[in-house]
Amino acid sequence: MKKYILILILNGLILSCNPKQERQSIDLIIDIEELEEIKITPGNFIKNSTYIQLETNENCLIGNNIEKLVVKDNQIFILDSNNKIFVFDTNGTFLNTIGEKGGGPNEQLSIVSFYVHPIKKYIAIFDILRQTVFKYSYNGILLDKIKYDNSISEFYDVDLLSDENKLVLTTYNEPRNKYEYLLVDEENMKLERKVFPYLATNNVSMKYGFPRVTMVQDTCFILTQYSDIVQKYHNNNINPYLLVSTHLKQINKNTKFSGRNETGTILDFDSNLKKDNYSLGLEQILSTDEYLYLLYNNYHKNKIYHIFRDLQYNQNFSITLDKEFYKYPIADIVSFGNFKASTNKYFVAVFMLRDGFKEVNEDIISENESIKEIRSEFEEDGNPIIVFINIQQIVQDARK
Repeated sequence: MKKYILILILNGLILSCNPKQERQSIDLIIDIEELEEIKITPGNFIKNSTYIQLETNENCLIGNNIEKLVVKDNQIFILDSNNKIFVFDTNGTFLNTIGEKGGGPNEQLSIVSFYVHPIKKYIAIFDILRQTVFKYSYNGILLDKIKYDNSISEFYDVDLLSDENKLVLTTYNEPRNKYEYLLVDEENMKLERKVFPYLATNNVSMKYGFPRVTMVQDTCFILTQYSDIVQKYHNNNINPYLLVSTHLKQINKNTKFSGRNETGTILDFDSNLKKDNYSLGLEQILSTDEYLYLLYNNYHKNKIYHIFRDLQYNQNFSITLDKEFYKYPIADIVSFGNFKASTNKYFVAVFMLRDGFKEVNEDIISENESIKEIRSEFEEDGNPIIVFINIQQIVQDARK
């Protein structure tokens, strides 16, 4: 299911294009119809995942939604829907909050996003109303703050390419933003350039509900609107990395299809593309050091592809779920692409339905101590469960 978050009622489209992408050749192609399919069972998934129940007390009550989650230096950083940032250790113990909401000079009015600098050991939070970045130590001490200018605006996510001291800002899709991404100098917060024009622009703000940027060591991989191509940003150069061949038509500046010149929302635009047999592009990207993960939804076949590229052995495969999986709420973690983040080794998901574990048979969870502990200490109104998923081990066990 394609996830858009609409900020206001949408009422129009503005079209643009990216001619550079059309001229560039791509050597690496993943044919979606030739992927090895690896079927996983609930027992395999549960055995090879670690479940962390976040501590719950009056000082760390997480809102209904987690807007952003980052795991660095054995700590879990969470921005929730109430504009609060919480820090937990990887055992789920609450450590502290970051920042302070209010009108004072060292307080924040509206936190839009954050990034964690693992080398310099600080967390930087963006206050979009003050146009200020506040830098804090991991334990919540204010270290510095820096203003950014009006050329950096209307964005909702930030990713750090630490080796190059660059930030990749993902913009809202709306008229003031003609480009999907802003490249910013991390030290002085100056805009360096804008990249990838929107192919279709809303008259009001919209954002994706999935991660669109991921880092593998010193390389950044980026998804762009309606594209089946993964772009690579490295050493200040952007080039196509791979194409997922979906066997559907691709939109470009010369595309002719029904409804293109009619007024409508992005959802209307998507609907017209689907009717005319176009791909709506890759929806999500995440990575560990070993794997690149891509989510693709083929709306024509009503099929979701969870595509993995083994970066070490240059192999590609997709993961499907055994039918037994759908008996349990944990299927939501994989079947709808609910990965929120990744680490060097694990993909990370958030499990909001804590009582879902009660429906899993005892024999399935018998080999996973973390689930047994959560079930024994279950709290009806507790904080979410964080799931660390070891894809490498899951795949190895499935192939046995």
